[in-house]
Amino acid sequence: MNSQDEDSAQRQLPAGLREIRSEIDQIDAEIVRLLSVRLSAVMRAFQIKRAAGLALLDPDREEQIVDHAVERATELELPKKQVRKIFRQILRISAKAR
Repeated sequence: MNSQDEDSAQRQLPAGLREIRSEIDQIDAEIVRLLSVRLSAVMRAFQIKRAAGLALLDPDREEQIVDHAVERATELELPKKQVRKIFRQILRISAKAR
């Protein structure tokens, strides 16, 4: 689709959809920003653990993180299975960053 087709498609959107899409885009950008902030905190934790001679990965702590996220998902009526998968993936990304 070229630029002109995209402009035409944007004009044909139902009322309010453009604004909602913009809101979703902003939320997505914030999610990515927060992932970056989280990864920075993880890297600092890894530095402290290295200096203290501790294991970098802590399966018990990881399970606590996932369980807490699932509890919060339940409170917010979000799909627990998918939230569990998302947080496990976040933890995998964090582990690879070490």
